[in-house]
Amino acid sequence: MQKIKISLLCLLLMSLVSCTMHGVDNNVVETGLNNKCLEPLFNSSFPVGDEAFAAIATATLDPSILAPSAWQRLAEFPSLNGEIINMFLASIEDDNQLIWVTGKEADDTKIWTYDVNNKLWTSGPTVSKSAELFLDNIGNVWIHEHLHEKPSSLYRLNKETMTIEPESEKNKSFSEHSFSHYATTHDGKLWLILSTTGFQDQLYLYDPSTLELTEHLTPNYYIGLEIDGEGDVFLVIKNGIIQLYDPKSGEINERNIDSSNGPLHPQSIGVLITESNELWLSDVEKFQISNKKFTNPEVILRSPIFVTWQYSGYQPLTWERPNPQIETEDGRIWYKSNRGLAWHQPETGEWCMFTSAKSNIIKDRQGNLWIVYDNALYMLPASETSKQE
Repeated sequence: MQKIKISLLCLLLMSLVSCTMHGVDNNVVETGLNNKCLEPLFNSSFPVGDEAFAAIATATLDPSILAPSAWQRLAEFPSLNGEIINMFLASIEDDNQLIWVTGKEADDTKIWTYDVNNKLWTSGPTVSKSAELFLDNIGNVWIHEHLHEKPSSLYRLNKETMTIEPESEKNKSFSEHSFSHYATTHDGKLWLILSTTGFQDQLYLYDPSTLELTEHLTPNYYIGLEIDGEGDVFLVIKNGIIQLYDPKSGEINERNIDSSNGPLHPQSIGVLITESNELWLSDVEKFQISNKKFTNPEVILRSPIFVTWQYSGYQPLTWERPNPQIETEDGRIWYKSNRGLAWHQPETGEWCMFTSAKSNIIKDRQGNLWIVYDNALYMLPASETSKQE
């Protein structure tokens, strides 16, 4: 009972701090960084139990809609009856910058590219609506297909012919397992977390040049994966532990994740490693990585802007764990959530949900940010996120 009281008090304090920062007396509020922000759904702490059901019954079900202030609307999706589903990566092809998206047209989902230099859209091959695209460090475009009744599949896109080539068929281990997380090495190899028996997961390294899948570590309940510039692998385990694994030496450093602001998501947690070697675990905790160790741990003050109407199975509301996407030069961390896109300024503790768009956020080589909103590509120039003097 004492723990429950402490937890509820923490949630109330977090909500009060966030509401003070955002001035939630207004429907749309301004911040010191010249962005309009969506207010939380509730001006008090996260409602629980009967209070949550009462809040649902009396609250306005219309979600707030906000276009991204200061962002430039650069390109509308050209398909008359189509809709952009998601945006995944930016790449350079023959000195032209391409933005990769998937778009739905009638019953098909296709890969599209937008040539930023020439302002041209190009339609590519058909994929499933749940397909994810990612880019490795040597220029390959990979496609991860989530299949419900069969193991998930890995494909490689032939960019010259814009055709899809099955990769997982080249190694029978892919046909026996699904994979849930991935990260790419500097030389084009892929770290993958594949499912194993007993609902546990196994860390593998896949070498596309030799088609070998190599097992690493022992099976566990992995819910997060990322690598840093040194090639070290970071793994989040469901029981609240983060590991740093050095594949060269086989050494593992680990520590417990602080749980004072709530539990981890049971299936997945967002992990971001910045250029300054800060490791961000969603909106849970951050660390500095130094000499292959976790240093300077800081608990992140959660914001109730991430409370959504999403039903969790036992509560009509969910306080979502957002997914950190990128860091900009001014120190802001940019997040994706089901309610919208947000940024966090660690120096001030400020949170701002600047649009209801559910797109992810990518950063191109010039430092510009890209998102999808209202079936169009929006860009925030790098000058808007330059380091404040």
